[in-house]
Amino acid sequence: MADETTQPIEDDAEPEPVATCDRCEADIMEDDECHPVVTGMRGCTHIHSTWCQSCYEDETVYVSDMSENVSQHYAENYLFFWDSDDEWHACPEEQDESDELLYDYGTDIIRIHGWPNRTPRDSLCFGVELEMESKSQSLFADMVALLGGKDGNGRYILKTDGSLADGKGAELVTLPYILEDHRKLFRWDNVLTSTLRRVAHSGSGTTNCGIHVHVNRDALTPLTIGKLLVFLNSPENDSLVTCIAQRSSGGMCERDARKNKVTAVKTANERYDILNIGNYKTIEFRMFRGNLRPERVLKNVEFCHALIRFCESVSIQDAGERHGFLRYVEQNTKHYPNLAAFLVEKERITAPHARSTAEYAILARTVAAEA
Repeated sequence: MADETTQPIEDDAEPEPVATCDRCEADIMEDDECHPVVTGMRGCTHIHSTWCQSCYEDETVYVSDMSENVSQHYAENYLFFWDSDDEWHACPEEQDESDELLYDYGTDIIRIHGWPNRTPRDSLCFGVELEMESKSQSLFADMVALLGGKDGNGRYILKTDGSLADGKGAELVTLPYILEDHRKLFRWDNVLTSTLRRVAHSGSGTTNCGIHVHVNRDALTPLTIGKLLVFLNSPENDSLVTCIAQRSSGGMCERDARKNKVTAVKTANERYDILNIGNYKTIEFRMFRGNLRPERVLKNVEFCHALIRFCESVSIQDAGERHGFLRYVEQNTKHYPNLAAFLVEKERITAPHARSTAEYAILARTVAAEA
C-alpha cells in the first residue's frame, strides 16, 4: 500500500525561464534560445548582453573579423560598412593617398562634430549625404579644399564612398538639422558654390552620384513609415517620384510594387530600397540624383518633409494618392518654396496666382531670410 503522506509528482508544472532578454525583457525558456550579443565597449573590452532568438535574428549583424554578432545600433555607431563586400567590419578599409584627404566610409559625423545643440533629439530633422566627384583626378584636392577639407565647416564632413570613382569621389555628410535650419543656418549656397561646380559634378557628367536624406526615426511612427512606403512604391506614382527624384528606379534605390502597403514596414528592410528602413536610428530616402545646385538639394529635403507631413495627415487609403500630395504642396508653397518652384517648372502643379519659377526662387530666399 502506498504511503498516504507521499505528495504526488506535478507532471504538468510550468517550466521556469532560463534567462530574460536584455533587449525586449521577454522570458527565454530554453538554453539554445539564449544568444550573446555585443552591445558596447568598456575600455578595450566588448560588453555582451543576452538576447532572445527573435531579437537576435531581427536586430543583429554578424561581423566576420570579430566572429561575433553585434547589435545593429553598435554596428552603425562603432563599426565600418564596406560596400565592396556589403558587410560590417571592425576596421576601416585601407585607403589610397587621395583618401587621406577624407574620413573613411564608416565614420560617424556625430563622433566628429557632436549632435548639434539647436536640434532637439526627437525633432523631425534631416541629415543629407551628397555624393560628388571631381571632374578629373588632378582637381580632386581642389574640390576637397573648396569644401573646407574633411571637417567641412563644422556642420558636415567629407568621407570616402566605394561607389564613386577612385581618386575623384567624396561624400558630403551633414549633421542633423530641422528643415528651417537647412535653409537659414546651413547655407547650402555658401557650400555648393559656382567655383565648386567648375571643378566637381554630381548629376550632369556622372552616373555614380546620388543624394540620400536620413530622417530621425524618433520623430516618426511605424504607421507613418508604412504610408511613406505606400506612396513611394505605388506604380501609379512612378512618374511623379521619378520627376522629383530626377532619376528612375535603379540598383541603389529600388522601387518595389510589392511594398506598396503599410504592412511592408515589417519586411521592407533592404538597404538599397528607395526608402531604407533598416537603420536603427533613421529612415533613409535614397531616391535622389546627385546635384550641386543648392536649390535642388533643398528641394529634396523639402520633399521629404512635405511627404511625411502629408502622410501624417491622411488615411491609409489616401496615403498613396499623388493628386492629394500635389494639392498639399500647392496649399503650403510658402513652407516648401524650392519644391514648389521645381514642380511649377515641371508643370506638375499650378500654384495659386500662377507664380513663375523665378518668383518662387525669390520666395525661397525670402523665407530663408525671414526664418
